[in-house]
Amino acid sequence: MWPTILDTGALLVAVVGVYLILCRLRAIRSQIGSSSTASLYGQMIEIDRYFASNPELKHYFYGGKTIIESDDRYETVRSLAEMMADLIEHAYVQRNCLPPNVWPQWLEYFTDIYNDSSMLRFHLAEAKSKSWYANEILQLIEEVNLKRKKQGANTTSDADSSSSQG
Repeated sequence: MWPTILDTGALLVAVVGVYLILCRLRAIRSQIGSSSTASLYGQMIEIDRYFASNPELKHYFYGGKTIIESDDRYETVRSLAEMMADLIEHAYVQRNCLPPNVWPQWLEYFTDIYNDSSMLRFHLAEAKSKSWYANEILQLIEEVNLKRKKQGANTTSDADSSSSQG
């Protein structure tokens, strides 16, 4: 009888121990997610501060404005493109540590910046030939662009079929 009680007690202690370990692991994962998110937003805020101090440069990343090499601001814009690419890679590397809804939002944002900024595209293309960043970053951005094109085509064909029925 005692061995059965001891075995049951040991099993109960083991089950409670596993449960407590799982709770602790969830808490650690949450802390890692919070830390990763805070780190990314800290890096983004630094870029935002730079844009706030130099608003004339923001159009090269958010407005689709192109800069020529002879422009006095060319190297500054190029450095900002590198900072933005570093942020993109930082987010990519941390993507599995972020809360589930955060990475897709960052990827959408990065795709918009990539599409709007010829300097960022230039920097990432140049960096790709030198293996500075993970190749998967550009692949993910292209996947988002393809998904958007398909959604746009579906929206257009839905609108066309609605208008032809009216």
